[in-house]
Amino acid sequence: FRMAVRQVHLRAMADITGMSSPAIYRMIDQIWKHCIAYTAYRERKLQHILKDRYLHIAVDRQEYTVNWKSRYDRRFTILLGI
Repeated sequence: FRMAVRQVHLRAMADITGMSSPAIYRMIDQIWKHCIAYTAYRERKLQHILKDRYLHIAVDRQEYTVNWKSRYDRRFTILLGI
């Protein structure tokens, strides 16, 4: 899990752990399932806590102007972030 979070390449994971690539992929699938189960648990717990309350969520929208993709195409690109 730590290697995946730290963006270690799959080949490096296999070399460090001594596991095969298919085993690494199975392990990543297991980690994903555990993360989904943990998120579901936390959301169910939050739903129980907020049963009789109102939930106010604040969001912000920003527009990022980024530079051109290449020196030949110098149009600005706008990225939206929420």
